[in-house]
Amino acid sequence: MPASTSPARRSRSAAGRATWFDMKTIPSIAALLLAAVLSSAQAQKVIRVWHTETQPNSQEAVRNIAKRFEAKHPGVKVEVEALAWGDLEGKIMASLAAGTPPELSHGQPITCAALQSKGLLLPLDEVVQALGEANIWDQVKRVCRVGGKQYGLVHAAGTSLLIYRKDLAQKLGLKPPRTWADLVANAKAFTTGGMYGITIPGDNLFINILLGELLKANGGIFFDRQNRPQLSSRPMLETLEFIRDLTRYAPPGWEGHGYLETFTNLYGQKAAMMYQGYGRGAGLIEKGALPSMANAEHFDVWVKPVGPSGREPAAQVD
Repeated sequence: MPASTSPARRSRSAAGRATWFDMKTIPSIAALLLAAVLSSAQAQKVIRVWHTETQPNSQEAVRNIAKRFEAKHPGVKVEVEALAWGDLEGKIMASLAAGTPPELSHGQPITCAALQSKGLLLPLDEVVQALGEANIWDQVKRVCRVGGKQYGLVHAAGTSLLIYRKDLAQKLGLKPPRTWADLVANAKAFTTGGMYGITIPGDNLFINILLGELLKANGGIFFDRQNRPQLSSRPMLETLEFIRDLTRYAPPGWEGHGYLETFTNLYGQKAAMMYQGYGRGAGLIEKGALPSMANAEHFDVWVKPVGPSGREPAAQVD
């Protein structure tokens, strides 16, 4: 579906605000993004917005934005729908196949880039103008920017986190892992008495994110400059071996665990480390952990380690 016939627009969204993790976030620009689809909405009277704010307070904030927009534009209805990240990608693809995509949606940077390359997105030029291009960080501009046009804008930003049980690490005398070998050793040490050393999500979306992040930390690439796959390169093979070694200390059935299940494993005292934690996970821990444990004395973050062929840590900017 080319952009000229599709009203689909996308913005990039990411992890929410942390409470006791030291995370930096970018304020929401949802109201401005809604304004970007006004001309389309006036013709069809309905703007459908898909977002990934699944917490009650966040959902209420999005509904309030929609109500304020409707009050300013009589005759326009904004329909908002909250989706889990694990469900969003599949629903976007299904809606495109059916010819019924939403006017606005959260999405991963990789999704934005893929849809733009197929001509399925409209640029957000008017939103950039409203914000003032000089007010947009360079890191944000690089996300889904093609030919000088912005096809997606950051809704919130953070990085993936290596979260660990600080109290148990102190009890065991464990140090922050500098290398992948250190991390495997820590996972092994944590695995005792019904506790597993690490929890990671095994679903399609997050395992792909994990592989890309680890490959970057090991100095590798998926494709060379001639677009040839590098699946048998030394960094790739080392990365796959590391995943094999690390998941020996993951709970049984980790391959089927989703993002939320990994947090349940962590605050439910089933796993002592979580490799793909995010800022909004602070709220999940505070809500789900025992009251005596929902604090920075029990949960903290380590800098992610470096692979044997890498030179510096890597973390997803989400």
